[in-house]
Amino acid sequence: MSEDLHKQIGRLEAHVEALQKSTEEIRNDVKIMTEQMNRWRGAGMVLMLVGAVFGFIIDSLASLFSK
Repeated sequence: MSEDLHKQIGRLEAHVEALQKSTEEIRNDVKIMTEQMNRWRGAGMVLMLVGAVFGFIIDSLASLFSK
């Protein structure tokens, strides 16, 4: 094999290693984000419920004062 081919193979191996590292980092980030979402899932529902109740109260007060 020629020297140029060896250099190209070496560069490709380096690129593959970098891609594997990046993929592992992305996998870890997704895992952390999934854990965070699962942890805050219940709180999100509570916040949505509180927001809906608050919106209903504001809407009711606005309709009372607009008459």
